[in-house]
Amino acid sequence: MLEITLDGEELPLDPAERVWLGKYELLHRLGAGGMAELFLARTIAIHGFEKLVALKRVLAEHADNQRLIEMLLGEARLAATLHHPNIVQVYDVGEDDGTFFFTMEYIQGKDLRRLIRAAHRKGTWLPLEHLINIMIHAAAGLHYAHEQKTPDGTVLGIVHRDISPSNIIVSYDGAVKIVDFGIAKATTDPENAAAGALKGKVPYMSPEQCRGEDIDRRSDVFSLGIILWELSLGKRLFTNLKGRDLVEHIARNPAPPPSQFKPDYPKDLEQIVMRALALDPAKRYATARELEMDLEEFARQRRLSISQARLAEFMRDLFAEEIKEEEAAVKDYLTLNLPTPPPAAKAQPSLPPQPSVQYTQALQALNQSEALQAILAPLAEPVPEPPAWRRYLPVVVVAAAALLIISAIFAGGGTETTAPAHRPSSGDEAAWDADLLENKPTSVPEPRRIVVSGSEPAAKPPREPSASEGSTKPTPTKKTTTTKKTKKKVKLPDNWDPNSPLPPPK
Repeated sequence: MLEITLDGEELPLDPAERVWLGKYELLHRLGAGGMAELFLARTIAIHGFEKLVALKRVLAEHADNQRLIEMLLGEARLAATLHHPNIVQVYDVGEDDGTFFFTMEYIQGKDLRRLIRAAHRKGTWLPLEHLINIMIHAAAGLHYAHEQKTPDGTVLGIVHRDISPSNIIVSYDGAVKIVDFGIAKATTDPENAAAGALKGKVPYMSPEQCRGEDIDRRSDVFSLGIILWELSLGKRLFTNLKGRDLVEHIARNPAPPPSQFKPDYPKDLEQIVMRALALDPAKRYATARELEMDLEEFARQRRLSISQARLAEFMRDLFAEEIKEEEAAVKDYLTLNLPTPPPAAKAQPSLPPQPSVQYTQALQALNQSEALQAILAPLAEPVPEPPAWRRYLPVVVVAAAALLIISAIFAGGGTETTAPAHRPSSGDEAAWDADLLENKPTSVPEPRRIVVSGSEPAAKPPREPSASEGSTKPTPTKKTTTTKKTKKKVKLPDNWDPNSPLPPPK
């Protein structure tokens, strides 16, 4: 079973003695380096939430080294801006009793260094299709980091500077991840961007990096070329030299071609390897994306099956025993140690209230008294609420308008306006006039007209002819029958109105 230790000592299983860093409980020590160590940890929240993470913290002996602490925090800040499937994701950064740490996604897998060792122990080697698959995805992750920009569009100019087999992880599910941006350089960080300091593993440094010159993304491309050379040949590129001699050799001498050690080495793959390992950066691949595309074209021409599922099967076959041991160790620990909340947070000394951003900005624009008035006036004089009747005023106005419209419709919409008529003194017209005054429906007789000399007589409804009017002859019409009468010419008084409804004087 895997050893569960902390700083070389067995981790306690008693819940009262558990080791916590902030809200994270340490479960298992995954490994250690020169400045930090890596743990499997878990965090617990409400409603049964539980998540496993990888926690990286500064070694206890370097807890007071501010330079290493700043490097750890700088790695967390830089990696937190990178969101790519081929780069390990950073989750959180924290501090507990002077110990600084950050958490990232937990990858169940092995780095290339351990993968090569496991294959060598079992007398096998990494198949060409899996080798090309790993290099394609590593180049894709590097290109994303190289292209990263600030929110205002400024290119960060990130260079990893430590691309090596130990910083490329292959998960048991066939995913490829780049880790450890601890010494990555960005043009926005003047201290890290300074030339002259050697940072990284010397056997995987570029010539310009060994010379202490300014470097760019092409330095990472050279490091990828070294890994591709070694994985495809199954041997180390630089083995006989160490220290300063190795640094000078890399800085001055070109890498030997793979065919020198393996005559049947594919020519098209050798061209890709040697271009990535060009001594002059100007003759090298300008970007990791160009290297990625050439590797994809090589795989297509060779009909290689670039598959994450096939790579996952290879990993599970190669590390079958280790996978069982790791899963059993974590399962046993989680079974024996039920989730419990972290210990109560330590009491922090009370601090005086700090001025708000609004207060500070106001003081910058106004003097102190004006700033206080501008901030406190809205709080001291609240706006009074309007009276309740105002809330119903729009409803009342709309209802009144609707009533006016309805009353106007009922008042004048169903009757016709007629001019007042003269009341006849006798006859049928008197009866008609009485009906009209009582608002009874009746047929309206046409007014009588007087034919003046030279004018055409008008049609009239049938009635009893008088003796003075003479005989009449019926005139047929479309719907009604009217009679045409011939009137005698009479001399009308000067003061008589022809439009009067009264009969003319006889």
